[in-house]
Amino acid sequence: MSTRSNSVGGAFQQGHSHADEAFYRAAAAHLHDIVTVTDRYGIVIFMGGAAANILGGRPSEHLARRLLDITHPDDRATLEKHLEALIRADASTLQPPVEYRLATAAGGYRWIESVTRNLLDDPAVNGVILIGRDITSRKQGELALRDSEIRLNTTMWATQIGFWELDFNTDKTVWLNNWCEALGLDPCDGNDHVDRWDSRIHPDDIAVARGAFSNHVAGVNSFYEAEYRILDANGAWQWIRERGRVVARDDAGRALKMVGTCMDINPRRAAEDALRLCQAAMQAMAATVPEALLQLDAILTIRSASRAVGDVSIQAMTGRPFVELAGAEERAQLAQALMGVLNDQRAADFTIRVGGPSRPALRARATPIVVANQATGVAVSVFPARPVA
Repeated sequence: MSTRSNSVGGAFQQGHSHADEAFYRAAAAHLHDIVTVTDRYGIVIFMGGAAANILGGRPSEHLARRLLDITHPDDRATLEKHLEALIRADASTLQPPVEYRLATAAGGYRWIESVTRNLLDDPAVNGVILIGRDITSRKQGELALRDSEIRLNTTMWATQIGFWELDFNTDKTVWLNNWCEALGLDPCDGNDHVDRWDSRIHPDDIAVARGAFSNHVAGVNSFYEAEYRILDANGAWQWIRERGRVVARDDAGRALKMVGTCMDINPRRAAEDALRLCQAAMQAMAATVPEALLQLDAILTIRSASRAVGDVSIQAMTGRPFVELAGAEERAQLAQALMGVLNDQRAADFTIRVGGPSRPALRARATPIVVANQATGVAVSVFPARPVA
């Protein structure tokens, strides 16, 4: 053992008695913090306090070792830099707390936050003091929070949803990401946000949106939801879907804080508009042909019809099984033929007597509706009865 190691036992005896040393050791043993003293070279000359409870094992095992040797490798540079600055300063200079991990007897690490003091010039100590408290739980919480924030940011990026918070006391809105600016709706943050936002909503949509918002804030509805058009910075109307909920109210029930989301639904609205145009075009074309065009689902229920079939109106047949248009004696055979169209994905011709056997036989053709190689329904054309010669 080196000369310095041999002097470890007497380091705390310089300038005071064994009784003094025993007193300080006993006092330190009742602290909830780790008390560590090193010499100017970073060698541990005393470790006590709650060291045994926090790190496990016997604190005396660390005497004559470099404090950096029991410090996590990722934190050694930080602690070493802090101690070097501390040694260069005098006792009156206060250094900010330093955080680092110390090895435990069980093979893990505990996070320690230490306040430090340079007492190398004090003959009663002749060392650098580190009084550290265990902040492992706090660090784990911070790590969990960072992970949560990463997941939230990833979710916001992936879903392209805007997140906002509204403080009713200050009427100030804060956006938690840049969705608002990305959609060209700047400025969004700041005071009087609700009034400024409402001023950009389409005149045809403002009444419904404002009513839904007010009803929720007043406690009428459990949440707020609205779809509306809003004017962007380029003068174009953007369709958005907004949802929100009051998360804090005072004792009188008045809203204090609200959080919500906004989603760009322009693509969905464009698709809906295109679908409506397509349906209108199909209906117009269906009206130009003499046969009735019916759409059946996978269980052969009529979902739509272009015109009446025989004496059965569109309203009367919609939602009914197609086979019910025929008489009872024809239904089993008709169902078998239509299921064959579904299963074989092949068109088939058949006849149907709408209303029973006394009615004229109408020619019909069934064609499978195939989506992604899967038959999802049947399109049926029922031709009008031929005029009697």
